[in-house]
Amino acid sequence: MKKFKTVLLGVALLAGISGAIATKVQATPKADEDRYNWTSNSNAPSHPNASLPNATIGEAKANFGCSGGGATCADGVDPNEVLDPVTIQLN
Repeated sequence: MKKFKTVLLGVALLAGISGAIATKVQATPKADEDRYNWTSNSNAPSHPNASLPNATIGEAKANFGCSGGGATCADGVDPNEVLDPVTIQLN
């Protein structure tokens, strides 16, 4: 019985570590994701009226607390002026 508990604990620990690693890898921006220089406005829940250079849309949403839809939260401009400007909305 003690061996069974030890094996079960080991499997649970391995599953937890694997899940944490998978979440971190999934949340990491991809190399080919578009990057913008961001400016939040006064509606941004986190860091209102702040800037965030060279970040993806996901990074800007997380940094400024934007969740999509509703009032404007942040605007992004391509530093290389190739991509169209992007706006993130609040809920």
